[in-house]
Amino acid sequence: MYSLFYFYPLSGILHIFEEYVYPGGFDHYMRKMVPAFAPYITALFAIIFNGLFILLCSSIPFIGNQFPLFTLSVAALLGINALVHSIGAIKAKAYVPGLITALMLFVPLSIASYYTLTNSDAGPVIGISLLLGICYQIIPIIYLYARQQLG
Repeated sequence: MYSLFYFYPLSGILHIFEEYVYPGGFDHYMRKMVPAFAPYITALFAIIFNGLFILLCSSIPFIGNQFPLFTLSVAALLGINALVHSIGAIKAKAYVPGLITALMLFVPLSIASYYTLTNSDAGPVIGISLLLGICYQIIPIIYLYARQQLG
């Protein structure tokens, strides 16, 4: 097993800490940036989706080598999350809670994972893992949109 796999749960926990504890305020930021979703961005929403995120990250040290496509899909999620935080910060012209850990931890971890687990003929694996990472990232958005539509 690669030691970098142990950084997945640690990075995930630190990221959530930055978003919700110190400096915190991610839920407030989301309500401000997407007012239509504000009633549905609740503590339960945060617990469920961040719990699933930690579950994904925490599984990597145990199954990272056996399931490289899954590991790379989580690496893609981290990289995409960093991109989303960066776009949010540019759009808001302000710091977005979670931006620092996304850039300082997620980006290098994603790059290191792709470098470690792929080779020159890994095109399909890279493409599928990126698509899965995008899907993981949009699941909470789909949930919020569905809640908004259902009232």
